[in-house]
Amino acid sequence: MKLFIKGFSSVASFAGVQLLGKSLLLLAMYILSFALSSEEFGYISLAQSTFMLFLVVLGANLQSAVVRYYPEFGFQGIIKSLRPFFVLQSLLAVLVSICALVVGLFSGVSELRYFAILPFAGLLASYVLALSVVARYKNDIFGYGLTALPKPVLVLLVSLLVLFGKGEPVFFFALALLLSSVVVVFFKSRYVHDANLPGDFLPFSVIVKYAAPLFLVQIMALINNVADKYIMLAFVSISEIGLYAKAYLYGSSLGILLDSLMLLWAPYVMRHRGNVLRWALRWGKLATFIILLSAMLIALLGCFVYFDGLVFFDGLNTDFWVCFIVIVAAYISRVGYQIFVPLLNAYDRTKKTAYLSLFGAMIGVVLNFLLIPVLGIIGAALATLASFACFSVFALSAVNGIEKLEKN
Repeated sequence: MKLFIKGFSSVASFAGVQLLGKSLLLLAMYILSFALSSEEFGYISLAQSTFMLFLVVLGANLQSAVVRYYPEFGFQGIIKSLRPFFVLQSLLAVLVSICALVVGLFSGVSELRYFAILPFAGLLASYVLALSVVARYKNDIFGYGLTALPKPVLVLLVSLLVLFGKGEPVFFFALALLLSSVVVVFFKSRYVHDANLPGDFLPFSVIVKYAAPLFLVQIMALINNVADKYIMLAFVSISEIGLYAKAYLYGSSLGILLDSLMLLWAPYVMRHRGNVLRWALRWGKLATFIILLSAMLIALLGCFVYFDGLVFFDGLNTDFWVCFIVIVAAYISRVGYQIFVPLLNAYDRTKKTAYLSLFGAMIGVVLNFLLIPVLGIIGAALATLASFACFSVFALSAVNGIEKLEKN
């Protein structure tokens, strides 16, 4: 009983830090959404999506290798293997940054110049994510807070500056993303040295074999999460993108608690995969089915608002409210995926995870191309709901494979 209480207290502490960070970031984005016009917030949204693009592509899912191999090789062993890769990624970041600067200068849109900061911010942020995994393994709550809190704190400061009319929003936003990672990397010695772990060299081929499918998963998730904004650029105005970004921001806020818990779920599953698997096989399917059903009922409420043309507050039109409701339903519907995918990864079924993500993301992209030209930003919201629901359904279908593996 004491062991259970101690374990629960540890998880609650780390989840609390993660929740605090997400809450501060959410507050900052709320302030920005209220302080800026839809057009200005549209550029902030595109900057955030571009930052995520570089975090995934340049970071190449480093944290997944740390989650899997840190107990055996330590952080030093992993980094030694990936050092040439980091050099290549750094050079690529410089090249992409120069290209972004050139595009910004010649496009006539001043906000796009500041996107040149984002490749470096994304690359360093991937390193920070890996350090956060180390802090979680070492049960270092202070170190974990150091990785989780600088970004939301700095973005919050930026939002307050913007609220009082100080500075260029996109520039300060991009700069905050970069400096928040620089602060953490400055204290990296706290994480990388561990006398209890060997630090032996981990073959690069081993990392690639494990992490490549998960990198594909991240790419597919990235496509699913940010492709809609880039597709919308071809069909709607930047102001409409900003309105959609506001609806997405408010709608996704409901998932902040679940996201905080799920970010801690993967390391827990890795250590207790047998017990978690037995629980998931017994109750996970039923719980996920109920959640999916709830999501569909909420989406029906969005249909009612759309056909009745309801507007709840002045300044926010019907499209905004429909998108808000549908995004709420989307984030509820993806819970099944969040529960089961860490189990697949714990049993090294990363290829299965990659296939699930590929199918779900492709459904999202196809639906975005089909629905956005017809329904505008509402079409983007519906595509998100459909793809998130498919993620959960596909994840449920993979449970039988895990069960057979456990029996063997």
